[in-house]
Amino acid sequence: MTGNPLGLAFLAVVGLGLLGLLGWASFCFTRWYRADAETRISLRQARRLRWGWNRLAPMLGLAVKDATPIVLQQYGPQEQPAKPRGWSRDCAPAPTPSASPSPPMPCRR
Repeated sequence: MTGNPLGLAFLAVVGLGLLGLLGWASFCFTRWYRADAETRISLRQARRLRWGWNRLAPMLGLAVKDATPIVLQQYGPQEQPAKPRGWSRDCAPAPTPSASPSPPMPCRR
């Protein structure tokens, strides 16, 4: 393997990747080790927020779905968007046997 230049390049890339990973881990450990108790709480909360943001943001109403199609969807087959299902049974007034009909119920959409 020492005579193959491709093998040496692969070995160098793997070595640099491991060195970068070790540097990143030592940075995170040093920052955590040097922090006081209140800063550690803040670091823990920030990590939790970053990891759970994809689930948290839509629940808080902070996320919007981008309806812009990507390039492949623009040139692909065009599909009709699915219509949201309404509550049609609440929109039609129920038949009443009395002479004075009741006002129709408002549609909840």
